[in-house]
Amino acid sequence: MGSLFKKKPNIYLLAIESYGQVVLSDDSMRMAIVPELEKMEAQLVKAGWENVSTLSVSPAFGGKSWVAYSSILFGFNFKNQGTYDALFNMPELYDFPSWPNVLKAQGYKSFRLNSLPPADLVDVPWEQYSKFYNVDEWIRFQDLDYQGKSFGFGPAPPDQFSFNKAMELLKDEQQPIFFFFLNQNTHHPFISPKKAVTDWEILNDPKEGQEASGIGFLGTPDKKSYINAIKYQFDYISQYILNQADSTDIFILIGDHQPPFVSDPKDGMACPVHIISKYPEISKNLMQNGFIRGMIPQPPAKFHHAGIYSVFMQAFLSLDTSLTNLPDIYPLGIE
Repeated sequence: MGSLFKKKPNIYLLAIESYGQVVLSDDSMRMAIVPELEKMEAQLVKAGWENVSTLSVSPAFGGKSWVAYSSILFGFNFKNQGTYDALFNMPELYDFPSWPNVLKAQGYKSFRLNSLPPADLVDVPWEQYSKFYNVDEWIRFQDLDYQGKSFGFGPAPPDQFSFNKAMELLKDEQQPIFFFFLNQNTHHPFISPKKAVTDWEILNDPKEGQEASGIGFLGTPDKKSYINAIKYQFDYISQYILNQADSTDIFILIGDHQPPFVSDPKDGMACPVHIISKYPEISKNLMQNGFIRGMIPQPPAKFHHAGIYSVFMQAFLSLDTSLTNLPDIYPLGIE
């Protein structure tokens, strides 16, 4: 990279399960979640972090996360399950200039965290996933050596533990890393830890007994559980950025789709996107192309999930002073 980078930054793409625009359009959710985002924004700014946001339309509603995050990673719309199934079996896509492939050409190593425990009778094609998504190394449940309490879907370890443990495992990496994690604790039925802890390692103690957010009447997920789950994500993510992240790191936080049970089609299909770094040049470029400053995006959505790839890459590559031509931006993704 050019001289505007002190060193090649690690890039963290964190897909927040079920984090949809409903958190802004529903009055009760907005009243609960916006103050948390504003608090996070104030803390980040005080610590020297830039933060800009926008809204992005997901190809999925209430599920099929893989369709949503695949559209983000490849920069084109996977549309539906049938399209995903067809593309997943195309070796031609192994060399497609996807997010991890473009970064690999610049010396990056691609990691992906999957914190779900193995399921009986489910044979996961890890090798095929690695080729399709260009993953150099996986960090899986067994790598986390987790003994503590699990939550919700999976059930899975607390996302705070999974993410911090992964960071510990990667601390000696010499190459810059591209890291992808689809968090689990905001997956319906929204049974999540209530808040982040100061010392994430205590979560591995089976006796720690971290309190979980509740679930609705007769086991139906409700707004209160969902709100708690979303607030937890920003609690542990902001704690990590403020206390442990390197000043060169870049974080992309994006909702994969609207939440099931607590939203409906009238709420639309847009999701918030936040990009956090200590590079004013990146923020300036993004704000020239549809983002606004801060953690509270404003409608209407200016992008589709497939378009986030190109707008980020142009902003990121704009800091490479050796480049004379920056890539074009495709707000809806490439054809």
